[in-house]
Amino acid sequence: MKSALSLTLVAFLMSGCVTTMKGTYAPTQDMNVTWFGLDADKVGIGQVTTDSDLDGHFQIELELLANEELQSIDVFQTDASGTFHLGMGVWSTRSTAQLNWIVGVFKDGKQINTTHTPSLGSFSGHAVFDIYIAQNNFFNHLRNGNHFVIEVTHGGKTSRQLITLRQNASVSRKLSKPMTEAEKNAIAQQEEMRAAKFRQLSAAYDEAMQQGEKFEKSGGFREAAKSYQEAVSSAVNMNDPSKQNEARKKAIAAVRSLSVPPAIPEEARRHAIRGETIMTGADSIADFKRAAREFEDASVLAPWWGSIYYNLGLAHEASKNAQGALAAFKLFLVAEPNAPEAPVIRERTYALEVAAEEQAAVNGMVGEWQTTTGSLVKSALNNNQFTVTAVKVSDEAKTSGYYDGQIYFEGLLTGNEAVGRSAYTHDYKALGAHQNFTNCFGDFGKYNATAKLTGPDELTIEVNDRVVSLFNTSTCETLDTSPLSFKTVYTRVGE
Repeated sequence: MKSALSLTLVAFLMSGCVTTMKGTYAPTQDMNVTWFGLDADKVGIGQVTTDSDLDGHFQIELELLANEELQSIDVFQTDASGTFHLGMGVWSTRSTAQLNWIVGVFKDGKQINTTHTPSLGSFSGHAVFDIYIAQNNFFNHLRNGNHFVIEVTHGGKTSRQLITLRQNASVSRKLSKPMTEAEKNAIAQQEEMRAAKFRQLSAAYDEAMQQGEKFEKSGGFREAAKSYQEAVSSAVNMNDPSKQNEARKKAIAAVRSLSVPPAIPEEARRHAIRGETIMTGADSIADFKRAAREFEDASVLAPWWGSIYYNLGLAHEASKNAQGALAAFKLFLVAEPNAPEAPVIRERTYALEVAAEEQAAVNGMVGEWQTTTGSLVKSALNNNQFTVTAVKVSDEAKTSGYYDGQIYFEGLLTGNEAVGRSAYTHDYKALGAHQNFTNCFGDFGKYNATAKLTGPDELTIEVNDRVVSLFNTSTCETLDTSPLSFKTVYTRVGE
């Protein structure tokens, strides 16, 4: 069952702007908001799904009536008075033409919404919700000192609270009391439960592989395939790609020894059809990733099914996951080496090998980096968008102008480097600039730049642009510019 799908990616951009929202807000009596920082990957731009970037985490405590409806949660970036200005960030659980960035809502660890929705359900009494919003890495909305208004509409009324982000402030309040022995024991017990679960899965994998080999030796290939399927399932739950691949190949080999292959489980067919349906209407990388997850689920239930690896390879390729596509297509060739599509797919794997190698190198650009002065930044990669945000700016950097100051970078990957814009907060006094420079041009500048690995553990951001060198101090008219060229070199922070 292969699908002749036209995999055309449509460029898309989801952003929201609201032009008016004013007011100074004091905390309401029925709501309390706590900021925990960028501490988990829960949401993307428009869906409550992971995207490999850490998200901003707030916790909301509400006092609700019995079965009171929670209609929406909105998050607005504001100034210190709670006034929203054009260009500031907006996130919401509801969907409008202006509000596309989503608020992901969780209660007791359970996900409440997956997309924008007109209602989050009904709740009673003292309710605690963890909400997550995606970081816009270029504008760096979620940084210490920035202000946000949280608006919660419930039971037909709206509760509002203004909160200022402070590093670890909320966490320190939570941990202000020493942990009790009971709390320590609970954490230790939870860790032991995780370790025991992993040991159980590992033992189940080993047992299933051994049982499959025994069946094979006695000619029971159908039973062997079932055992190898169980091994695949255990390896997936362990998140061990190597063991998954080994068990999948074993399952394929066992089925190829049969004159009549096993029937495809109905649940596997369901996931496969869901994946095809998503692929047919896909217009974004996120859609292709959703399709890939469906095909992955089908392949766990029927790991000998060659066609599912074909479709999985297409989905991974369309979502720019060269490594995933290569692995899937290789399994397809193992399962169906003589299929009509096999020669084309085999040639495609050669090209994907190069792309996968480049992807592995590019993935090496992700991590935490530091300068010799002690400035610390964090880099992230989302599809082909590479961003670098400041985590800590050293005292020395703060006094040296923009040549080693607070840096932000956002660019698109081209080969093994990212090409885009680098943004700096300037200290014009330290730079010796005219006192009116800030009034005329602000204290924030963006410059053409590239970012790339210049060594196994070395990231270099190089700026090449032109800056104002002469201007009218009365009218702020630019009279002349001069070249600006410099590099900032970062070394990887050890694990």
